[in-house]
Amino acid sequence: MFSLTCEHGIRSLIYLAKRDDSSNFISIREISNDLDIPFHFLTKVLQKLTEAGIIESSRGAKGGIRFLKKPEMIKLSEIVFAIDGEKTFSKCLIGLNKCDEQNPCVLHDLWMEPKRTVTSFLSKSTLNDLIIRLNNDKTRI
Repeated sequence: MFSLTCEHGIRSLIYLAKRDDSSNFISIREISNDLDIPFHFLTKVLQKLTEAGIIESSRGAKGGIRFLKKPEMIKLSEIVFAIDGEKTFSKCLIGLNKCDEQNPCVLHDLWMEPKRTVTSFLSKSTLNDLIIRLNNDKTRI
C-alpha cells in the first residue's frame, strides 16, 4: 500500500523511538545496518522526514538523527504524507488521471470504504502506538 520509501521511513522512526534516547543522535549507518536498508537510500528517506519537521539531523562523528517531537505526538498520517505526499489516498488505484465521483474507475466505489478506514487509522494512530505494540506483542520491524 505504501511506497518502499515510506515503509523504510516508518521502520526507521520505529527503530529510533524504540531506542528511547531523545536527547542523543542515533547514527544513520546504525539504523541502515540494523534494518538492512541501503545507507544512501535511507539518507534520502530521512531527508524528507527532516524537511517535514519530524526529525532533525546532524553531521559528524556524533551525528545522526533524533526526534523533534515526541513519538506520541507524531501521527502515522504525518509520516506517510511527508514521504509519499498528501495525495497518497486520492490517486486512482489503477492509475487513471481522472478518477472521481463523476468519472469513476472500476475500483473507485469499492475503494471508498477501505480508504476511509485506512485514512482514519493513520490519522488516529501515533508512532508511540506502534512502539507499545512492539514492546507488548511478538511483532517486529
